[in-house]
Amino acid sequence: YRPVNAEKERVDMGRLVEQVLALIKPQLQDLGIRVHVHRPEVIPPVTGASSQLKQVIFNLMINAVDAMAEANGATFPRCNKEIWVDILADSRYVSVIIEDSGPGIPDRLREQIFEPFVSTKKNGTGLGLTISFGILESHQGRLVLAPSRHGSGACFEIRLPVEVEKNDQSINCR
Repeated sequence: YRPVNAEKERVDMGRLVEQVLALIKPQLQDLGIRVHVHRPEVIPPVTGASSQLKQVIFNLMINAVDAMAEANGATFPRCNKEIWVDILADSRYVSVIIEDSGPGIPDRLREQIFEPFVSTKKNGTGLGLTISFGILESHQGRLVLAPSRHGSGACFEIRLPVEVEKNDQSINCR
């Protein structure tokens, strides 16, 4: 898979997260999944194809939902189904960290989780993370399996460079 070179623009990652959450809200409610979003007041823009970056967030959120939906109800009570979305920003990067309270990624798959056809889902194709990884690479960003911050579920970090302001001044070198 190679992402299509879509038109790149200024993107507000906080807004993309909100759009994806609005899209999957009915599914979250049906499954009793609570979402906790933590974000700074100001998030610097990144440069990218918003539809592709939205697809990455969507893939990670659906993976989190599916992980909790597939878990056994007796050992995984309804009240423990949670997703945390933490948006972090500094002068160089914007990170979106998505973590679920599901069973996590088995140790045997951690090294190959971004390879095609590797999946923890019963009926998964194993392409969602591979596609997401490729999209972020094409945006000079990265997708990593991060250490859990809230428990033992799966935790993924999207990291993108902050948009560099264009400087109209030219520099003459002699």
